[in-house]
Amino acid sequence: ASAHAVADGDAGTGCADGVAAGGDTSAAAAATALLLSWPPSSSPAGLLAVRRFGGGLVVLIGDRGRWTGCQGLHEELAHHWEEVWRLDILRWPHMEDDVRVFRRRH
Repeated sequence: ASAHAVADGDAGTGCADGVAAGGDTSAAAAATALLLSWPPSSSPAGLLAVRRFGGGLVVLIGDRGRWTGCQGLHEELAHHWEEVWRLDILRWPHMEDDVRVFRRRH
């Protein structure tokens, strides 16, 4: 496995509308993290969790959007979060599983 520092996440189109973004900017909130492990692609659950989360870091374990997270989740991360770290993990053949860490953009 290898770790990578990166600049941006992937973009996509939305899958859920009308959810207000959170955003507690206190130092304590900025130091908290949300862990999403294989959020479903058929549900906006991951998108809703990220939008309602008030902390500063999101840790996403998955396959970069093929089966993980709806398109709206990936769009949210691309527009409002900066990918700051990535680690390739063990995976099934032909999959692109990794752990990615995103920091909230200011």
